[in-house]
Amino acid sequence: MTASLIRSKRIIFIVLLLVLVWVYVKDASAEVDLLTLEKNRYTAIIQADIETLDAMLDKDLIFTHASSRIDTKQSFLNRLESGELSYQEINTEAVAVRMYNACGIVTGKSVLNINVRGENRKLELRFTTVWVKQ
Repeated sequence: MTASLIRSKRIIFIVLLLVLVWVYVKDASAEVDLLTLEKNRYTAIIQADIETLDAMLDKDLIFTHASSRIDTKQSFLNRLESGELSYQEINTEAVAVRMYNACGIVTGKSVLNINVRGENRKLELRFTTVWVKQ
């Protein structure tokens, strides 16, 4: 191989490597953003911060609970605001984030300490949360 061809291959390799690093950093940043949103959402749920949740959650939210009950955004917020449903603690583990353009999917395991209509419950479950950047 000529020196010129070797130099060209090195330049192409470096450019490709920089593109891959840029894509990785871009995706890693989006993952960190989503994990921050998740943490903020958990805090707002525990504090029954209706204003924050109202701003954060989409009007088309469908919340499927471990009991198989389904809430809309409004019914979920109403239950939190009325005290019918309260969360004392939300802990997560084995959390994974997958990015698909403007869509992020967060999955993992969680342990929840909640109170439903005066009854304390501890739930261990798996979760999937879908975030869409709008």
